[in-house]
Amino acid sequence: MDKTEKSKKKQAGIFLIAGFLLFGVWNLFWFSPVYPLWQKLDGRLPENIYFPVEEFLALNGHHNSIYALSGSLIIAIGTIAWAWKLNGKLQKWYEYLLLFILFFVAAMISMPCLCRSREHARRLRCSAMLRQTYVALEFYARENGNTFPDTTDIPDTAQIGKIAHPVNYYGKGKSFTDKPFIILEDACRIHAGDMRHRIWSDGTREQFYPWRKTGDNK
Repeated sequence: MDKTEKSKKKQAGIFLIAGFLLFGVWNLFWFSPVYPLWQKLDGRLPENIYFPVEEFLALNGHHNSIYALSGSLIIAIGTIAWAWKLNGKLQKWYEYLLLFILFFVAAMISMPCLCRSREHARRLRCSAMLRQTYVALEFYARENGNTFPDTTDIPDTAQIGKIAHPVNYYGKGKSFTDKPFIILEDACRIHAGDMRHRIWSDGTREQFYPWRKTGDNK
């Protein structure tokens, strides 16, 4: 084995190990500590910087992100292809081990990444809960002289999954025939990015972000 071939094998081994470490750091960034760490910055950054990042991490992290999957596959395939090109073929036991680990972890990541984000699922359940509540309120109003009830059946600590989900109700003493007003609204900081659902008395539903300028919420 000449010096050139030895040098290529050494370079391939170093590159394979470096790629494995990069692969691990990338997945660590997306899948565990970043979102909780970012939440600790709440109040220390301007809202228009903090909330968009918080929402992006919540919707795209925790083993549910197409960004995480794409990056993992690019790192894994790129590392293996380049090491293979330098080496020509695998011979050392650790090269096979690292190759197996890269493929195995990439495969393990693929299935969860195809699933819907947990935060997105919470938003769907929240919207459905508010919609069902509004239908009940509308029915009550039509059966009672167009007057909304003083309270709703949603407790202050309604659960969406395992997370408490307070809802604000503004229909007490108001009529279904009044000028449209907000009747149901998520409490603050329920969803990532401080995104809130709200329903108007005429049944209109929308999502909005209090920290955005007027006109940017639709």
